[in-house]
Amino acid sequence: MAGIGYPVSQPGDIVAAVFSAGDGAPPNAHWAILLFLECNNTSTLGAGHGNVTATAAVYHVREGSSRGWVFETVRCVPEIQLGGGSGSGSGRCKVLVKIGSIKTIAFQDGSYITPTQALLHPTHRSHLKTLLVPLLQQIPMRVPPEDWVVETRFDCRVWFRAAVRALRAIGLVRCERVGLLEEECKECYREAGRRERRGYASGGVVRAVSIHGR
Repeated sequence: MAGIGYPVSQPGDIVAAVFSAGDGAPPNAHWAILLFLECNNTSTLGAGHGNVTATAAVYHVREGSSRGWVFETVRCVPEIQLGGGSGSGSGRCKVLVKIGSIKTIAFQDGSYITPTQALLHPTHRSHLKTLLVPLLQQIPMRVPPEDWVVETRFDCRVWFRAAVRALRAIGLVRCERVGLLEEECKECYREAGRRERRGYASGGVVRAVSIHGR
């Protein structure tokens, strides 16, 4: 598996996340974008052991009972159990693939701070958590023209593809072909299933740095 074993643990990291849902097969999994805030770096991510926890902002879409698909941001998910515990409420987190990062945060007065610095100030911390919301909440809840040839219906995975393109457009990720990133995540998902069956202490979760989306 290309990329497995790299840490996904720095404040400001933008991560593709896949959660198990339904029968756990990749077509039925739940896809989301995470913005990492704080992480426990006491163990080596991707090594298959250790119970790593993190605080992250989660951005995803869910199908409402009457309104159809809606964008949702979980401003701060404390202590996400990256070793196989609960995630965004859509199932267990199985895949975390780093696709980009926020290096600095710009303010109207021309000043800049790093995500690590932002975490030290309550106002800046709140700003960091919602930094991606204005961009991601504007994504239409329909199959984008770029995907008309390959997609017939809108779901969280199609939204994820559109979100990656939006992040690429502003320079936060360098993903030339989102389809390759999707296949990379699906292979990580299959690897997570193999790890879980082997009894990895991490619960089978796979963490990697993308070779296609960064």
